[in-house]
Amino acid sequence: MNALAMRQTKNGVILSVYVRPSSGKNELAWVGDELQIQTKEPPEDNKANLSVIKTISKRLRVPQSAICIIRGQSDRRKEILIMGATTSGLDVALKLK
Repeated sequence: MNALAMRQTKNGVILSVYVRPSSGKNELAWVGDELQIQTKEPPEDNKANLSVIKTISKRLRVPQSAICIIRGQSDRRKEILIMGATTSGLDVALKLK
C-alpha cells in the first residue's frame, strides 16, 4: 500500500483515490500503488460520488455520514476524509485480496 494514498489528520484519515465511474461493478481495488474505486453509476447528478461513499462505507464498515469528499467533487481523482478513523485501522481494512 502506498503511504501517499492514506494520511492521518486531526479529524481522521484522508484517502487519495481514483474513481472509475460507469464500471461494471462497485468495488475497491489496488492498482499498483493507487487505490481505485469502481462504481456502476455515471458521473452525473452526483450519482458516482454517492456510490463511492456507499462503497467505502460498506468496505470499511463506517457510517456514510463519517465520509466526506473534500477534494475532487467533479474529478476522477478525489481526496476523501474518513472522520474519526486511524491509518492503522484503515490499513487492515484496505488490504484487499
